[in-house]
Amino acid sequence: MTVRRLLITSGPTREYLDPVRYFSNGSSGQMGRALATAAIDQGYEVIIVSGPVSIEYPDDATVVRVVSTQQMHDAVMNVWPECIGLIAAAAPSDFRPAQYSKSKIKKSSDSDRLSIEMVSNVDIVAEAGKRKSEGQWTIGFALETDNAIENALAKLKRKNTDFIVLNDPTAIDANESSVRIIDGDGEITDSISGSKQVIAARILALKPLEQ
Repeated sequence: MTVRRLLITSGPTREYLDPVRYFSNGSSGQMGRALATAAIDQGYEVIIVSGPVSIEYPDDATVVRVVSTQQMHDAVMNVWPECIGLIAAAAPSDFRPAQYSKSKIKKSSDSDRLSIEMVSNVDIVAEAGKRKSEGQWTIGFALETDNAIENALAKLKRKNTDFIVLNDPTAIDANESSVRIIDGDGEITDSISGSKQVIAARILALKPLEQ
């Protein structure tokens, strides 16, 4: 029997400014957990690359714990050639501080402002899209606040994903969500509202993922 190995990214990443402060977001990993559960139920061998979360993932999944976006990238690229698909439900930080202070940054009595230069992080999904081989597929997520369809479609094309799941900030750390799924032709193939478990099952039912 051929092993169907599925890679899922989940949760946030953290980009440290100094030993105690970091930039991150409110991603909880709940979507990643729901996807992993649905995938295991469908017979996949699941690998989860997860940023820092407080939830527990299914026991049957292999979990790789990371902190930064670069660490998530490296972990994903390490196992991606062995997987048939990638569902990128994580919310990695797009930017990181240009400089890391080894000591805690102190508040100065001379100024009430602190300027921080940020630089772009590597785009994990786009890199996976570039490295796709025949038979592999990728599904991305897009959380948008403005021009949602237009921005999600641009992201789909830029990252070379087969589908993109569009949601909005109300999905963060929530048990339920509403999403629209857009295919490679830019068509909305499904609109789903409900628990993240319901949404995950519908995402895993997308075809032709393995044809």
